[in-house]
Amino acid sequence: MISIDQIRAARALLNWTQQDLAKVSGLSLRALNSIERGLVVPRLDNLRAIQGAFEKDGIEFGDNDGVRRRTERMEIIKFEGANYINQHLIDITQELRAPGAEVLFSLASEEDYGALNADVLDDYFLHINRHRITERILVAKGESYVIGMPSVYRWLKPESFNHVFYVVYGDNVGFQILGEPHRAIIIRNPSIADMFRRQFEANWAMAETPWFAKRYKAGGPNEPWSSAKAAAARDWIKNTKST
Repeated sequence: MISIDQIRAARALLNWTQQDLAKVSGLSLRALNSIERGLVVPRLDNLRAIQGAFEKDGIEFGDNDGVRRRTERMEIIKFEGANYINQHLIDITQELRAPGAEVLFSLASEEDYGALNADVLDDYFLHINRHRITERILVAKGESYVIGMPSVYRWLKPESFNHVFYVVYGDNVGFQILGEPHRAIIIRNPSIADMFRRQFEANWAMAETPWFAKRYKAGGPNEPWSSAKAAAARDWIKNTKST
């Protein structure tokens, strides 16, 4: 985890005030000031929020209090086989820690993801709730199989999709390729991620809000979603649609 010296050095590299860092990390100015002055032992989740905020703006942390600006990232990672969906979800969890980040899914249907491991899925939902990360999900018009909270879904015309679905998160865009072998290919590059993020936004602007997104009551806004809640939502959608 990052040190107090690294926090100060990273702020200097970005020319950020403590107020700037407090705003993007979600911490109070008082808490951040106390951390930098060494008046408190910082909580692990606060350090993660600070580190995530810096990394989102191109800062890398190394050993021995090392801090530097990140050169443009370009990595390609592949997950293949029966477990590829779970591996991809774990990757999203590991990559996204900055408060206020988003995960953007564009996929015709989520029924192929019914085999997601419940523990992996619940860990993901706890993680995005803890870090105040939001989701938006585009699916083909008429689809009603949900894994996420119903309110985050929008319908897009079916011809907008093909057999390759994509997920944008941070500097990453992941392509989930259906067929044999099942696989996910993740490209870690901010420029490519931004290109697909803009495409997603254009499609989102044209999308339709499904009836279930308007009507389903998901509980308190601060309660994490879960695999069990998703199953209950699917039952509600199925029974309500048939009445």
